[in-house]
Amino acid sequence: MSIIKIYVSFDFEGLGGISQWDDVTKDNKDYKQKYAVIQLKTLFEQLRDHEVVISDSHDKGNNIPWEITNDYPNVKLISGGIRKYYMMSGIDESFDMMIFFGYHSGVGEIYSTMDHTYSSS
Repeated sequence: MSIIKIYVSFDFEGLGGISQWDDVTKDNKDYKQKYAVIQLKTLFEQLRDHEVVISDSHDKGNNIPWEITNDYPNVKLISGGIRKYYMMSGIDESFDMMIFFGYHSGVGEIYSTMDHTYSSS
């Protein structure tokens, strides 16, 4: 099997266990990280044989604890505040696959919780 290079853009509002705005507030950082780490480890287990770059794309990009990469040396984490191509920072033509992980629906979707659209205004 050849190694596939995978880009993952991570958000919170679409994760299992996240169903209301209080779940993603700064007051609940431990709660958020618990759900994020459980679900990301499940994803990373399935991608162990591939090169993975994950962009922490929720809020200020400081949601995924960097220590998660200790268990997954094939995973590189992009995090931190506002950056060029924010939710897609670091992507280029070298990637074979893209995963939108934990994403919510756009504003106005009726079969969704926490539907909204990012706006720099």
